[in-house]
Amino acid sequence: MVRSPNGYPATRQVTAWSLVAGQLILLAGILWLPGPRIWTPPTWAVVTAVVVVAIAALIAVAGLAGLGRGLTASPLPSPAARLRTNGVYACMRHPIYSALLLGGAAFVVLGGRLSRIWVWIALLALLLIKTGVEEAALTARFPGYRTYAEATSRLVPRPLRCLTAWRRHAWHTTAPRGDSMDSSTWDERYAATTSVWGGEPNRFVAEQFATAEPGRALDLAAGEGRNATWLATQGWEVTAVDFSAVAAERGGRQPPIGDCRCTGSWRTSATTTRTRRRTTRSSSPTCTWHLPTSRSSWPAPPPRWHRADC
Repeated sequence: MVRSPNGYPATRQVTAWSLVAGQLILLAGILWLPGPRIWTPPTWAVVTAVVVVAIAALIAVAGLAGLGRGLTASPLPSPAARLRTNGVYACMRHPIYSALLLGGAAFVVLGGRLSRIWVWIALLALLLIKTGVEEAALTARFPGYRTYAEATSRLVPRPLRCLTAWRRHAWHTTAPRGDSMDSSTWDERYAATTSVWGGEPNRFVAEQFATAEPGRALDLAAGEGRNATWLATQGWEVTAVDFSAVAAERGGRQPPIGDCRCTGSWRTSATTTRTRRRTTRSSSPTCTWHLPTSRSSWPAPPPRWHRADC
């Protein structure tokens, strides 16, 4: 099988770039396809279309900036591509395609030609095919893409999802610095690989809890659950909490180990927030808990907890 320099079979490359060529032709048709005018847009429609084009341009710029060095017109990800789940990609999986369709619809209104409506419909069909090719490649390359896709719409954003992403600071496009803690950055890290920390428990947790009497445990910053799963095999009833929704979802799908049916629950929470709730849990193992640089922002565990600090 003949492969291109980026590792994809030549036939897939031909298909991918054929879709790109078709996309460019249809975009040109929306702008310049001749034909008789069947309507003249009124002033309010012109103003609305111009605003829509501006919004589409902003969405496209945000999508392009989010891809960075991984940007390519091909639906096959480039070697430099990284899985993006923050910024505008927290709202929709294909913001650039959404922007093309939105802006294209505005130009159809401005053009007033029936032929361009059919071109726009053809563009929609082509982009649906193109996203299918792209998502198959992304799923094969990034283990966490399927989880991300299940929670995020393809082309039409869900307002509640966008609002939630904004409130959780998922619009940040860079790694957190200083006192800024961004869950979406950790979502990206967990989604980019099948396992960040491995399956074995942290050795300090194993040492300190090997002879401890089982009880109820709260595993803060649990990641994918290697420590929580191990504690469950030792008879503990564990509640695992992590900042990353991707990590928590993956941890919740951990299979039983041996004959052990692990008992516990998974939650997504901002573990950098102080809490004053009373608790009856007897243990709080915390390993590799990334905190803001300011100590005043650190949460303090309730007294009498047995901690395994690693």
